[in-house]
Amino acid sequence: MRNIGLPFIFNAIQLPVEASLMALLAVTLTYASIRLLRRRLNLLSVIFLLTALLVLFGTTSLPFLGEVPGLGGFMRQIITPIFATAGARGILLGVALGTLTTGLRVLLGADRPYGGK
Repeated sequence: MRNIGLPFIFNAIQLPVEASLMALLAVTLTYASIRLLRRRLNLLSVIFLLTALLVLFGTTSLPFLGEVPGLGGFMRQIITPIFATAGARGILLGVALGTLTTGLRVLLGADRPYGGK
């Protein structure tokens, strides 16, 4: 039997999942910013749209043009690692707090997930 290594699992499972989630996030943020502009046109709506497009164009390459000149290197080296790390920490803190709260509710008897009155 062949030993399947960790790089194979990362390249076959983790990388495609991350890429598809990034694509969904980019489309969702762009759609949300356009809907926000329809409802309320103010400075913060425009800033949100510009930020979403800046991150989208800075982290990906355009189909026939490649990377946006001057933006891709700056985004990949400075902006993206800082915000990606901060976002990952925020998500992990939220998951940890939610798990802790749910566990305490079950242990204290405030929440009975498997029946009971």
